[in-house]
Amino acid sequence: MADIKKLRKVAGLTQQKLAKLIGTSNVHLGRIESGKVKLTKEWADKMSPHLNIDSVELLYGGAGRGNTVKVIGAVQAGAWREALEWPIEDQYDVTIYDDRYDNVFALQVIGDSMNTLYVQGTVLVCRPFDEVNEFPPIGKRVIVQRRNATGQIEATVKELELIDGQPWLMPKSSNPIYAGVQFKNNGDGDGDTNIIGVVVGSYLRE
Repeated sequence: MADIKKLRKVAGLTQQKLAKLIGTSNVHLGRIESGKVKLTKEWADKMSPHLNIDSVELLYGGAGRGNTVKVIGAVQAGAWREALEWPIEDQYDVTIYDDRYDNVFALQVIGDSMNTLYVQGTVLVCRPFDEVNEFPPIGKRVIVQRRNATGQIEATVKELELIDGQPWLMPKSSNPIYAGVQFKNNGDGDGDTNIIGVVVGSYLRE
């Protein structure tokens, strides 16, 4: 966590003023500043505009801990589309402030079928599924790939939920046209569905 008290003073804010701006009490803010209460993403998102710092940087402790991840392509949120990896010249780097994993890749969201979680343009940082010791990763957002009847590789991002004891891939959208599908990794060619990544972070560029 970055030094909130120092950032607040640099921004010319009293503790009382910042507390009012973010909708909390002096006592609560003081406990966050002292480390007695953990800074959550929700409070980091509220504070960051007033402290002139990115919320992720505020949460994870400053630019010195940033890691560069390359955004290699796009993924359709909640709906299947042809797997898309961009040409090298169109790929770009993002800096993240999360050092939990050494091996990650990033994809940019297109579409509105996960828009209650990820608006279009959100960058999803993903951990390769073969490095995740959990199956199925219920409650996680996953990158899923399948081969359709024509042999084309399609991919999507959905949330994996357990319904009546079975894993389902569910959209999270305000648009009612999107529906969930049962996850079946049948390994028989057409329709074969595999989880290739688990989302471990999401970032939205300004």
